[in-house]
Amino acid sequence: MDERKLTKAKQAGNNATRLLTELEPYITEIENSYVDQWKSSSDKDEREYLHTKLSVLHDLINQFEVVIKNGRYAEEQLNRRY
Repeated sequence: MDERKLTKAKQAGNNATRLLTELEPYITEIENSYVDQWKSSSDKDEREYLHTKLSVLHDLINQFEVVIKNGRYAEEQLNRRY
């Protein structure tokens, strides 16, 4: 990867870290809300819908983590060059 792409990946990783850190309390609140609703629901369709919402939330978190890991890798590559 060239230096420009590595720098961009590093910046994206730093931004993702900052955003995930700032959003973490809200994500936890949303996740807890979905779980509580899921536990208290007796409606199968509602439970499946809540499960889907939890899955989407976890997918979002996973995407942030991928960008963060790529950013760390890019930073390591940049540091090796200098």
